[in-house]
Amino acid sequence: TKEYVNGQWITVEDYFVVYPSWKAAVEAHSKLFVDGTGWDHNHYQAVLEASDYKQAAQALQERGYATDPNYAAKLIELI
Repeated sequence: TKEYVNGQWITVEDYFVVYPSWKAAVEAHSKLFVDGTGWDHNHYQAVLEASDYKQAAQALQERGYATDPNYAAKLIELI
């Protein structure tokens, strides 16, 4: 995967979870937002409480969902 770290793009080799179905993947992804992370149950609370998709996208970026510093803007443009 490509990650943005210390002002530059790097390639990181890591393991990814393999789900038995699309449904299982979507459920796990939803559970991440609802239940938070292992270290912070409320980690994505601001995403869930956002009043619109732009606020939700910004909250995702602020909570570190992606390392791309332009993640929120790209997501908003895509939507």
